[in-house]
Amino acid sequence: MRSILILVLGLSVPFGVAAQDLNDDYDDYDVAILDLCLENAETRADRESCIGRASNDCMTTEAGQSTLGQGYCMSQEWQQWDQRLNTVYQRLLVQQVELAEDNAAFNPQIPDAVELLRDMQRKWVAFRDAACDWEYVQWGGGTGAGPASAECMMRLTAHQTLFLEGRSH
Repeated sequence: MRSILILVLGLSVPFGVAAQDLNDDYDDYDVAILDLCLENAETRADRESCIGRASNDCMTTEAGQSTLGQGYCMSQEWQQWDQRLNTVYQRLLVQQVELAEDNAAFNPQIPDAVELLRDMQRKWVAFRDAACDWEYVQWGGGTGAGPASAECMMRLTAHQTLFLEGRSH
């Protein structure tokens, strides 16, 4: 899926332009918007209302005035959610070791919590990628495909992040 997104974003820029060049051209994404929103959220619904807020703000700037820029804005928020997802996933892996040991001592028939977490996350990644590939093709090769795909990746990654954060302690 990432290759499709990179390909789509790359179609509107000259061949050979690196991703860093895109970041140099577009610097209107503010990471503080998502961070502050989540920091001030009191409920799960408040946290869910943060999804898309930073990318929507970015799209009101000069960067967001083209489909390439819109894809950039949503990809930036997706990356921010993805970093949070990786952090909470690593924290949960550590926490699940203790749970797996406790479960094994109590009842050896209980499946290993660490392996189930890994399996769930692998399957979720496959689902996310397939869902966003499907979203991409709905645009029939049009210029909206890139932003639509990036928005899909951002939203699904955000929801998975919030799901895992709700189970982390």
